[in-house]
Amino acid sequence: MAETAVFRSGGRQFHVKVGDVVDLPRIDGEEGSEIAFEEVLLYQVPGNVRVGAPFVEGAKVFAEITDQTKGPKIRGFKYKPKKHYKRSFGHRQAITRVTITSIEIKGGAAKAESKEETEEPAAAASE
Repeated sequence: MAETAVFRSGGRQFHVKVGDVVDLPRIDGEEGSEIAFEEVLLYQVPGNVRVGAPFVEGAKVFAEITDQTKGPKIRGFKYKPKKHYKRSFGHRQAITRVTITSIEIKGGAAKAESKEETEEPAAAASE
């Protein structure tokens, strides 16, 4: 079953499924610790989608912190023409790399009936 979810962390939204490795803005925690994201905006299983208003009630995305590191170096440069003003700067964003371990929803997963299951009783009744 391919469950997917969209959750919010650090002001950004991430579309994930179980097993994905995602780089998030820095989250406090040690490597190997488990964290839960409760701001789930969308939960999807094949054939059924739950969209939150603004969040899906009872849905959580669980992840394990894999690494606390920094992102790539971003170089910047400012200058003002004819004024002898030049400034160079760099920035490396602190990031947390997480692995999605599970996506859960309170009250059971949202299961959708497949077309095959709904057609079988009709075919059996006609025979």
